[in-house]
Amino acid sequence: MKNNAKKKGMAAVICAAMLVGIGSYPVHAGIKIGDIGTEIDKITVPGTMDVEGDVIALDDLGISVTASDYVALGESDGFVYIYTMENDSIPYVIVGKYSGELEDPTGEFTDYMRGVYADLQVAEEAGTITLGSRNYSRIVYNYTVSGYTAVDTRLFCVWNGNTYMFGTKEVPELSYNVSDGILESVAGSFAPLAGGTDDYQIHVDSTGTTGTTGTSTDTPSEGSIVFDESVASYQGTWVYFEDGFRLYLPSDWSEYEIPAEQQQQGTLYVAGEDPLTDTSPMIVVAWGENSEQETIEEIAGDITSDGYQVDDIVTINGIECVAYQDLSENGSGVAFLCPGRSEYFIVVHAISYSQNVDLINTILCSLSLG
Repeated sequence: MKNNAKKKGMAAVICAAMLVGIGSYPVHAGIKIGDIGTEIDKITVPGTMDVEGDVIALDDLGISVTASDYVALGESDGFVYIYTMENDSIPYVIVGKYSGELEDPTGEFTDYMRGVYADLQVAEEAGTITLGSRNYSRIVYNYTVSGYTAVDTRLFCVWNGNTYMFGTKEVPELSYNVSDGILESVAGSFAPLAGGTDDYQIHVDSTGTTGTTGTSTDTPSEGSIVFDESVASYQGTWVYFEDGFRLYLPSDWSEYEIPAEQQQQGTLYVAGEDPLTDTSPMIVVAWGENSEQETIEEIAGDITSDGYQVDDIVTINGIECVAYQDLSENGSGVAFLCPGRSEYFIVVHAISYSQNVDLINTILCSLSLG
């Protein structure tokens, strides 16, 4: 691991979380359609393969999706493929991300596709559909692949400074089709997957999959907290972190760019209202090394020694945490040992606590394994 000297202890990590402020705004980079590579157009007679279905983490795209009735996953030239009959072959669901906001996703993508497929035809004109809380641009193409007519459906969603593309390729005359509704299911289920930057990638336990969404059904023990998203005061989205935990954040929040210096100090993820004001709620997730293999009680002692007020050691959805406040800076947070990796600890630090007590408490109480 690099930059160890910059991630020494709890005080440094909490300080790094506090220093990320209102001046950090999303960066909207330019976009060049087609720069992420050429799509797979192979047609193979399907064999017998096991069918799977679960929530999957697309680390390179920074999101998770729910997929069912697929036989294999693949990645090539920046695209993620969910194969539904045969590996590396049509039919499949394709997912991609462009680093920027397209003003006319279907129009720009059509121009790109005309440069790839000489006989491209627009089979269904561009329109708009709503999946969950998000609006998607939709268009359908026909073109020839290996002598057969391919049907290509695309959905585009501009979200959080990026343009996400979800599509299917099918060959109906060979009955090589994806299952009904799989495209809408994959596109409508996507959620942010936080984490995986710089040094953090070295220590995370990336398995490629995440847990399912929903609330805990375990019977709470005395003194524990069990989160129920159905009674949250806001419409939320589960944000998954590669170390095996998640947070339920307001769907209308934005993820913010983190300065390089803050990343080096352990800041992993920043999200909050958009636009931000002096009293806007924000959360910052940071990590550090638990080099002495301390227990949660010892970490609580360190937090107290560093000048923060420890409210309690509490179990939140099965995760033992130290709940603390930073009275001088109007902050509150929880610290916990990284799930399955006790040599690291994580801090979820909230800013503008006194003005947003209920919201922030709900977010902190949503911390759960996933």
